[in-house]
Amino acid sequence: METKTILKKAIEKAVENGFEAFGWETFELYYEYACLAGVRFYDVDSDKGTCFSTTEIIFSHDFAKAFWGEKRVENGTNNSIETSYDNWRHHLKIMVLEEEPIKYLEKFI
Repeated sequence: METKTILKKAIEKAVENGFEAFGWETFELYYEYACLAGVRFYDVDSDKGTCFSTTEIIFSHDFAKAFWGEKRVENGTNNSIETSYDNWRHHLKIMVLEEEPIKYLEKFI
């Protein structure tokens, strides 16, 4: 899948799950002067908006919580210690280390 398609679908999924970029609910991808390779979120009623870089969006905690969910994953026990983790935090840590983080998102859309 093309990078901009992955990004669009990933943001759509997050928005459907309640993601708002600093209060903006509607978005469009930009690959032009106004917002170089970024995402423009805007208010439909006033057409005012603001641009964010792709990394500002995909690495934000709010995006990760909406995209992967805030469910806590129980991982059993490890030497009599129960281990569990936040699903969104787990995936965000992995994505940060990925060479192509948007490709990592593709696995979940």
